[in-house]
Amino acid sequence: LNQELMENEAYLYDDAGIVIPLTEVVDRIVWHEDFEKANPTFQLTYLSINAKMWHQTALFNGADNTPLYYTNEDVVEVNADFVNAMQYCLKKYPNSQLAKSVTPFLKALKASNLIKIEALRKKFIKEKICINYE
Repeated sequence: LNQELMENEAYLYDDAGIVIPLTEVVDRIVWHEDFEKANPTFQLTYLSINAKMWHQTALFNGADNTPLYYTNEDVVEVNADFVNAMQYCLKKYPNSQLAKSVTPFLKALKASNLIKIEALRKKFIKEKICINYE
């Protein structure tokens, strides 16, 4: 519950933007993974699952005022903060569930492969890694 209180005090989103460092988003996701593994029968696990999904949605989709990438005609400019956060995940939490999702996504992001990025987002929604809020 301390984690829940901390996340309620330090919001993920405000004014259609991600307002905490993306490395903290990664830390929170992995915290929830670990909590869920350690407490599989905890009655309020659904709160952790929901929080994890929202944080993963932020990491893989960005937000209106914190975009994952910018497009200008045929040029795609990736937001380096997301790349850095995903690299941080792979370095600090290489065995996490998140790292398994980050690996192909980061490859597509670095290549500015929007078709692959969108395909992975759809896969993540289907697998309940992310929330479909569109």
